[in-house]
Amino acid sequence: MKERITYYDSLRGLAIIGVVFIHTIKYQDAVFLNAEIIFRQIINFSVPLFLALSGFFLAEKQIQNKEQYFHFLKKQIPRVYLPYFLWSMLYIFIGIAKTKEVSIAQTLLNLLIFQTIPIFYYVGLIIQYYLLLPFFQKYLSQKLLWLSVLISIISCAMIFSIQYFTHYSIPLILYAGNGFTWVMFFILGMYLRVHKLNISKPLVFLMVLVSLGLSIIETFWSWNLLGSVGNAVSAVKMTSFIYSACIIILLLNYRIPKTKIFNDLGKVSYAVYLLHILVLMFITKLVLYFKLPYNSFYIELLIGSLTILSSYLICITLRMINKNLASKYLGI
Repeated sequence: MKERITYYDSLRGLAIIGVVFIHTIKYQDAVFLNAEIIFRQIINFSVPLFLALSGFFLAEKQIQNKEQYFHFLKKQIPRVYLPYFLWSMLYIFIGIAKTKEVSIAQTLLNLLIFQTIPIFYYVGLIIQYYLLLPFFQKYLSQKLLWLSVLISIISCAMIFSIQYFTHYSIPLILYAGNGFTWVMFFILGMYLRVHKLNISKPLVFLMVLVSLGLSIIETFWSWNLLGSVGNAVSAVKMTSFIYSACIIILLLNYRIPKTKIFNDLGKVSYAVYLLHILVLMFITKLVLYFKLPYNSFYIELLIGSLTILSSYLICITLRMINKNLASKYLGI
């Protein structure tokens, strides 16, 4: 069992590395812009993998009556909400210090809807799936899996249609923070915990490569059509979802070699997710202070790497100070 947990920690480590780099790349390098776009498509599996891992470990959770359900929520929701709340306080205080003025009503609303910073939509998203877990468990089957795929694909199509026909830039919380968009990945994780897919590893590798190629093609097509590289590179599109599903099947249905670096990082991945934007802001300021070419892809990779390392060091330092408090209140 310990070996299995270690492996899945490695997958979390891989996923958080992808998340940090997603938030680091700015698509400003005129020379390596295409490389930045392709790199983003490769790491777009990161959030889907986190969701699949959550579904994987909750698939067989004993929730057979109301008492067990409310006990589960009472235990599980604070594990993600308390760290989110406390890290949010830090972001709020920094925001107040920078702007010197703040709307209390807007701040409270942002805190309530998981928008202290935009990427915190994930906390609200995973809580939605916690609430729906008994339903997912009851009807978990191949039919539910395909229904979830259909729901996610329809969501992608609706998001693209709104962007194309109205030229409206949908807020992240609306298109990424709703439970419909990503539901196929949580269900896929649950399904892979209960059923092993009878697909050969070479075929899965081929599916990964083909779907990645399609994702890259769709990205450049969408960029040309919509005129927005930010919308085009998003993980929320049909081909990217197919690619992410193939990656998840490869990682959960089979095994890849694990590494200690990924494993150690995976153990504190939630805390790294919550604090890395703050670390990224600080490192970016250092880069600008030393007048390094921030619009260079190489510098972006350096910034992302330093952000991951610094966030990890902060986590293990806080953990050494008080492991129990760090785990309960900071997600470490």
